[in-house]
Amino acid sequence: MEFLAFSIAVVLVALIAFFAGFVIGRAVERVRSREVSGWRKSAGNKPGSGMDDISSP
Repeated sequence: MEFLAFSIAVVLVALIAFFAGFVIGRAVERVRSREVSGWRKSAGNKPGSGMDDISSP
């Protein structure tokens, strides 16, 4: 019985790790595509774009 519980725990941990890696990969990909499209050069020009609003007075 304890082997069944252990295997279920292993599967759950693997699923959570895979999902977390997928989410982190998507976030990194989104940030990289922003940088490539010249997001850092035009910081502050686009209103309402989240992080730019903090740096612009």
